Amino acid sequence: MGMGRRWWGAAVQDLCLKPALAVWGGLAAIAAVLAFWGSVRWAAAHPHGGLGWDEASYVNIALRDLYRWRHEGPLSWARGMIGDDRIRPPAYRILGAPFAIASGGDPFWMRFSSILTFAIAVVLLGLTAWQLVRRAAGSTAISAAATVAATVAIAAIVPGLLHPIHHFYTEAPLFLGTVLVLLGLFWGWGDRDRRSRWAWGVWGVGLALGLLSKASFALMAGGMMAVAFLVIWRRWATGPALWEFVAASALGGAIAAPWWWRNWGAALGYAKFSADFAIHNIGPPGAPVTAGRWLAVALQLGLGVGVTVLLLILAIAALGRLVTGGGRRWWRSPPVLAMGICLAGVPWLPLASIFSLNQNPRLVAPIWIPLVLAAAIALDRLGWTRRMGWAAIAIVPLVPQAIVIFEPLIHRAASHRRPPWAQLTPFHSPALDPVWFNKPIDVMTLQDQWDWTPLMRLAVARGVKRPTIAYFLWHWQLEPPAIQYPWRRDRSAEPPVEQLLQEGSERGELNWDEILDRAARHEIVLALQFPDDGAGDNAQSQRNREFIRRFSDRPGYDKPIALPTSADPPDRAPQIIVFFKQ
Repeated sequence: MGMGRRWWGAAVQDLCLKPALAVWGGLAAIAAVLAFWGSVRWAAAHPHGGLGWDEASYVNIALRDLYRWRHEGPLSWARGMIGDDRIRPPAYRILGAPFAIASGGDPFWMRFSSILTFAIAVVLLGLTAWQLVRRAAGSTAISAAATVAATVAIAAIVPGLLHPIHHFYTEAPLFLGTVLVLLGLFWGWGDRDRRSRWAWGVWGVGLALGLLSKASFALMAGGMMAVAFLVIWRRWATGPALWEFVAASALGGAIAAPWWWRNWGAALGYAKFSADFAIHNIGPPGAPVTAGRWLAVALQLGLGVGVTVLLLILAIAALGRLVTGGGRRWWRSPPVLAMGICLAGVPWLPLASIFSLNQNPRLVAPIWIPLVLAAAIALDRLGWTRRMGWAAIAIVPLVPQAIVIFEPLIHRAASHRRPPWAQLTPFHSPALDPVWFNKPIDVMTLQDQWDWTPLMRLAVARGVKRPTIAYFLWHWQLEPPAIQYPWRRDRSAEPPVEQLLQEGSERGELNWDEILDRAARHEIVLALQFPDDGAGDNAQSQRNREFIRRFSDRPGYDKPIALPTSADPPDRAPQIIVFFKQ
């Protein structure tokens, strides 16, 4: 009789849980499919190497690795991983290398390596959530499955995670390394008998992958591990043995050591250069106004308004649980302590960004991973993955964010006009313009990309195999790595490219004689000719036209050649004006 009652009670409980699982599972399935498809679509729609300075540079470096593999052998390739790019750790190149080698250097497959890496990271993040709520908290399988679905659903709509992974960037292995650290740390959390003997190895590989992605990873991982060590040492929860902290750190350090031993000076120097990159500055370092502006940018463009609202609701509900009674036991439970460990890794990268000159939100991208896991734990502990009503309330802010991100997937044209409601950036001001890019609506939006192959063909036809190139005013498509890509793709080395004026130099007086003399040192000189309306930037357009007029009279150069760009619509597209030295 007792067994029958227990069976009946469990059946009724499962029946109540299934609607909540359907809500979270449905959102997770839709978001995950759209995120994967949209990222693959984006990667395939931009075939001419990297888009923008960073990705174009990374693609060119990967092509250099491919040349080493094909013409110099695996040992030379391995040496190149350590010595070719001394300022950036090579994890993204290592993970992308099999795809580059198999495809012959196709940029789509390099990007696909990032997409696939992130997909694996999200699956493992869901497995980490399962460990924490099914094993540590003793939730039912259906309840734990709903929490896993919530983890996937949130991760699939965070702009700061989605935007980097459909580019060939350094962030994808950084995300995977972060997840592996969390998985190794929390495997068997709350029940050491269930802990795998190899969990410390997963943890150590995650540390290595993170350290071989970005130097700043150490701040986030160090914050989480320090608090986890305190929790285990004080015996507030059971988890990894103290020796595992040492073993995982030693393994991660040993794997990362060959690269860092040789390149630590250059890498830390580049980290300082990045911190001082003032183009993305929105205020005095460390000032309260800078912190406020940074939050406005990071929460809207990095985390997303919808997920931010959900986190605020969860924080209020958790504080309410503490105030209304029984909260101390709740706060000292192993899953909630794990949530605190996740949050312990969050503040350090934002503080480093706020106290530097560079407030680019991409610099803090990995903190969204532990925040997503902390949100999933809170949803489970508050019962919002078990009760249909609360599950429906929780997804209310998430659905609009998902719609905003995935709305561009129904439009193929890069020139699609974005609806006003899709901006979803209520806290914008002109002071935020230096870092106000890649809104949630922009994540899946196709962009114009210029093909520089015709320029290379013209140069080769004139017998100039590796010319020196200069270009006048900056344009986001007119960047050295993008111009160099066709040469790097088809040959062993790219031509040097000089930028004659830095971004923002179109304002103020120009020393035309100096500019023209510098340009005349190169075999190819480029400038942009905008339509008469200036394409929205009259100052830049006028300066370009003036440069073209003056340089057209320069002796020793052929008459200029106009190359069309791939911009859309054609009547507003600039032309690339090319001057070849005679």
